[in-house]
Amino acid sequence: MVSSSAPTLGQVLSLSIECADCGRNRWRKTQELYRIKGIHSGTQLSEIGSRLVCSSCVDDGLPGKNIVIQAAFSFEEDRLRADAWRVSNLAARAAG
Repeated sequence: MVSSSAPTLGQVLSLSIECADCGRNRWRKTQELYRIKGIHSGTQLSEIGSRLVCSSCVDDGLPGKNIVIQAAFSFEEDRLRADAWRVSNLAARAAG
């Protein structure tokens, strides 16, 4: 279960989107992602990576689903909240 205080796309200026398989990396402004079905300003950052695919990997016949994102936050408070959320989310995963 994801906390309601989880950071959302509307809180960031841009995202670094990287394929962990091939290393391809692109910076995208949040507005560029709104054209993807189901992504809007309220979409939690934890959901975005699962909705994207690496076109280079797909062209090579691979799934292209190993996507990692990093956010450039627009406000310091939002960045601090996201850091706290990430720590609590990692602790929850480690606990099983």
